[in-house]
Amino acid sequence: MGREARFRRLTFHDLRGTGITYARSFGVEIARIAEISGHSEAECDTIIRRFYLAGQDVQDAIRKGTIGE
Repeated sequence: MGREARFRRLTFHDLRGTGITYARSFGVEIARIAEISGHSEAECDTIIRRFYLAGQDVQDAIRKGTIGE
């Protein structure tokens, strides 16, 4: 059956970072994301810069929810 995806162990913080990235990709303001996630605006900005500002292929995969496929 095709290639087998290999993932490292995910943590709550990984998933929260994914949620922050999704929210920003759908246009939610950073201040609102910080309020919901419990992170400061600076922390949210760091997370978003690390993941959301990745290459276009990564951004597309995040939007589609198809990372690793």
